[in-house]
Amino acid sequence: MSNLRKIKSFIRGVFFELECITWDIVYIIRNYDILNEASKNENIDTVLVSSLCFFEKNKWQVVSQSSLWKRFEKKTNVIICGSYISYRIFFKDKKYIVSLESGYNAPKIKFSRKHSKVIMFISDSHSKKWLNKYIKKNSITDILTPYKKTLQGLGFANVLSDERVHSFPWCVDNNIITPFKPINRNTGVLGFGQIGLKTGVYDQREWSINSGLLKSFDYAGSGNQAYKGDDYYSWLRGFDASVVAMSTKDIYNYTVAKYFEVPSQGVLLIAFPSVDLEEFGFRDGVNCLFVNRDNFFERIRHYENNPDLYLDVRSKGIMLIKENHSVEKRLDDLTNIILTLN
Repeated sequence: MSNLRKIKSFIRGVFFELECITWDIVYIIRNYDILNEASKNENIDTVLVSSLCFFEKNKWQVVSQSSLWKRFEKKTNVIICGSYISYRIFFKDKKYIVSLESGYNAPKIKFSRKHSKVIMFISDSHSKKWLNKYIKKNSITDILTPYKKTLQGLGFANVLSDERVHSFPWCVDNNIITPFKPINRNTGVLGFGQIGLKTGVYDQREWSINSGLLKSFDYAGSGNQAYKGDDYYSWLRGFDASVVAMSTKDIYNYTVAKYFEVPSQGVLLIAFPSVDLEEFGFRDGVNCLFVNRDNFFERIRHYENNPDLYLDVRSKGIMLIKENHSVEKRLDDLTNIILTLN
C-alpha cells in the first residue's frame, strides 16, 4: 500500500509539473515582449514562482492567501514565473526569488546560486522528508511558514539556521475584517472543521464537537469545503462564538487559519491553544477565551449565560487581527524579510 501511494504521488507530481510547463509556455507566447523587457529591467528585482493555473484559478484552501499573493505579484518590482522554462529564459539573474510551495502550488526549479535570496513558502508541515535535500540542491536560503515550531520540531528544515526559518502566520484580507461592532444574537457556539479521520490526529477538535454543546459542522478547508471565498466569511460571521481546536499531540497542534478567521469577523474565539497561539498575540480573557478539557463545559456555559461580558473581548479580537494579522501587515513582513536579512 505504501508503494502504491508513492506511485500515485509520483504520477500526480509529473502531471502537476507538465501542467505548470503548459501554462508557462502559453504565458511566454502571450507576453514575450513584456517578459523580455522585465528581464532587463533592474527595477524588477523579485520573481514570484507559482503554478499559473493554481494562481489564476484561486485554488488556495486558505481564502486570504489569494489576496496576499496577488497583491504581492502586483508590486512594481515583482514579476511572476510559471515554470523552469520562463525562469531559465528570463529570470535566472534576478536578485530575489519568492517561491510558493514546490510540488503543491509551485513548480520545482533548480535555482541559481546567483540570487541574493531564494525564499520558499511551506504551509504543509508534514510529509516533508524531501525538504532538507531540496533546500540543499536548489539553493533555498529562507523558508516562510505558518507552522515554524512544527516544521522544525519534525526536523524538516534543520539544514537552515533558526533565523532563516521565518514564522509567517496566516492572515485575513483587510477588506474582509469586519468593520462592525459585535452584538449578541444568541446564535449558540459554533464548532467546525474536518472530523472522523481514521488517524485520530485532530482528537481535540473531535472531542469538542462531540461534546454536545456546539452547533457542529464537518466543514474543512480541504476535505469538505462547504463554503469558498467570501461565502465562507459570510457564513462565519453569522455566529457569535466559535470553538477552534486541533490536537493533543504537539506535532498536529498547529495554528491553523481558523484561529485568525474567527476573531476577524467579530466572533468570539474559544480556543484550545495551539503550540504558538500566544506568540501571535492571543491572550486569554483579553481578545479570546482559552479552554481545556477540564474547564470546557464551565467556560462555554458561562459565556452562554453572560454573552454581554464578552463583547469587549470580541472587539479586541477584531483589533488583534487588524493590527497584527492582516494581508497588509503580512506584505510588510514579507518585504522586510526580503530586504533586511543577508
